[in-house]
Amino acid sequence: MRHIDFVRCCPCWVCGKVSSDRQPTHADHRPTRGSGQSRDDHTWPLCADHHIGPQGIHSLGEDTFQERYGVGYVTAIYYLISVYQVAWVSEVKDRDKAREIGYRAVSLVRESAWREAA
Repeated sequence: MRHIDFVRCCPCWVCGKVSSDRQPTHADHRPTRGSGQSRDDHTWPLCADHHIGPQGIHSLGEDTFQERYGVGYVTAIYYLISVYQVAWVSEVKDRDKAREIGYRAVSLVRESAWREAA
């Protein structure tokens, strides 16, 4: 399973909406510093609303999006790269298993961020 496929199995980083085979999470590409280009491993999971909707990162812009939701894509991307590498080493190729791992990973980060904000 490629990294981008793993990201599409994860829930939305902002609201936690879970992906499904009918509605996979969008893998939002962020440019690599200095290059202006994006890579498949520089992606993070967003639902359609938070990706391309009126309240999404493409509509609001990165700075406003981060200010509004209190989430940063750099942290998300590097965290998911680490989780993916562990899953890949464990040879997780099944979509349902990847979805479960992605859900747990994103949920843990979101819960700890809420605790810090409280």
